[in-house]
Amino acid sequence: MKKIRKLFVNIVAMLLVAFSCLSLTACEDIKTLEIKVNVYNTTSSKMEEKTLEIDLYRHLAPNTVDTIVNYVEEGYYNDTFFYVNEANGSQVMLGDLKFTADKTIVQNLDNGKLKDAINGDFEMNNVKGSNLTNAEGSVGLWRDWFVKNNYKTSDATRNSGRATWYMPTSDLSANYDGWFCVFGQFDLEDGSSNHETWSAIKALLNTENDYELYTVYYTGEYNADNSVLNNGLTFNCVTSTAYADVDKDTVFKPEGEQLAGYASYQIKVPMVNKGNKTTKSISVSISSITVK
Repeated sequence: MKKIRKLFVNIVAMLLVAFSCLSLTACEDIKTLEIKVNVYNTTSSKMEEKTLEIDLYRHLAPNTVDTIVNYVEEGYYNDTFFYVNEANGSQVMLGDLKFTADKTIVQNLDNGKLKDAINGDFEMNNVKGSNLTNAEGSVGLWRDWFVKNNYKTSDATRNSGRATWYMPTSDLSANYDGWFCVFGQFDLEDGSSNHETWSAIKALLNTENDYELYTVYYTGEYNADNSVLNNGLTFNCVTSTAYADVDKDTVFKPEGEQLAGYASYQIKVPMVNKGNKTTKSISVSISSITVK
């Protein structure tokens, strides 16, 4: 009887150890980003701090998640803002642009350079990576493609993602699935903090009086060997009104084996006129991003 009891105790102990290991692994594989967002309330005319919590799935996209977490911890995403690229209007973007103290929009660079390209964890990149779909509430790594092709046929650009996130505002076409690395998700249950925050961000980006139109464009000579220096091009971002006066002959137009991301594009930036001020100011800003 004592031997049976001892055997039973040993089995229970082994099961507890195994369960603990699995729990630790699960904790390691799913990290959570807590984003504190200051959002303008158009009813009360005040900024309010809200929270958006995003679960990062390291077991599905280890290379991408580890890189994103490192960027968060070094403060790379500080001063960046949510915006909509009009060419891809069904998603909100974050990461590659930020505001300076004098309210100009610049590229988010690391010591004057773009972040290194990330080897994408997604099925069509021959990597057993994320199997998450591009539904609303998902977060993916934006990437580029050659202008003569598209994201499916530009094989050489599948590792062109760097640090920019895209966040669908509705369920995107299934054509995206498998071609981009979806590395995280956030819960959108009605009444949740995430739902409230996300709805507020989308509302500001969907209401004409609550956003400002800017145009991003590049000038100069394209050099494929200078990938971390905009391929030799110079970044520019001005209000779309001011862009009307830009000499279009100076604006770079990609062709052939040049990246489509360097074509000019218009963005919606959440900005409102607060009080009686004569100029608009950013209405959605990130106060902090922490890894939990």
